[in-house]
Amino acid sequence: MRHLEYPILTLVGRLRTLQQMLEKSPDDKRLQNSVNQHNHAIEVLKKHEERK
Repeated sequence: MRHLEYPILTLVGRLRTLQQMLEKSPDDKRLQNSVNQHNHAIEVLKKHEERK
């Protein structure tokens, strides 16, 4: 198992949950912000992993 694989999978799981919640209430700015933050964190971890 790669070093960052678990954190990425955890973030992806949380992201899916947040996206489902956002579908139910699309005007919730806090949820949208959380989705954006999770997407950014996943991208950062992927880039970090690619550099190794």
